[in-house]
Amino acid sequence: MEEFVDVREKAEARYPLYESTVLKTIENGKREFNNKDFYVDMVWRQLQDADDVNFVGVAFEACPTPHYNQTVYKYHHVADELELMWSLPNEEDCLDMYHNRNSVTPDEWPLMKYVMSFYDRSLFAFVNEKEKEDGTRKFE
Repeated sequence: MEEFVDVREKAEARYPLYESTVLKTIENGKREFNNKDFYVDMVWRQLQDADDVNFVGVAFEACPTPHYNQTVYKYHHVADELELMWSLPNEEDCLDMYHNRNSVTPDEWPLMKYVMSFYDRSLFAFVNEKEKEDGTRKFE
């Protein structure tokens, strides 16, 4: 008999590790970018031969490039607040949402917005605008 696992239950069980990784990344960013806003790039990876997920967080001065398995936040130092910029699931889930967008449930619409902006390239234009605002634009 096959056993099915609720993805949301697994995500909720992993949330404390995710949250602690985000908080550690913020603390590292505060030390590295003293008195400046910065970005927190959270990447998650499925570990080989396991159902487990590994989270990696990196602080960047410039807005990172969008890619699969990523959630990006902007840390505002003056307000001591974290703002969600976007979140993208793995490639298979993104493609599934994109190709089946008319059947996406309302609770998935916020994520769908990010997936659509990734595929129509507007998320990349958003990153370019953020880099201009932050004065970190590397290429014209």
